[in-house]
Amino acid sequence: MRKEPVAPLPTRRCKGKTGAVSLARRMTQLRTLLKRAFISKLRNRGNLVITIGVAPVLAFLIASLLRYSDSGTYDFAPPITFQRSLSYSYRRDGSSG
Repeated sequence: MRKEPVAPLPTRRCKGKTGAVSLARRMTQLRTLLKRAFISKLRNRGNLVITIGVAPVLAFLIASLLRYSDSGTYDFAPPITFQRSLSYSYRRDGSSG
């Protein structure tokens, strides 16, 4: 165990402006980070292959599973029309709720 006293942490002094970062600086930082990420993806061949290859493989798996459904058609989520959703908001006797 340490027996000598621990020195206190230095106080933090902000130099320059304090407060929110300007939008232009944030956009510049975002552009720089996206550029670095893109260049990193291009340099790493394994990561690039996985990134490009995952979407078609998942699409093929989902399509093959949905193709062999009981009805033989794509009925994963039937579309909800405006008229159908409107009919759920009113009771049969005409009152709302």
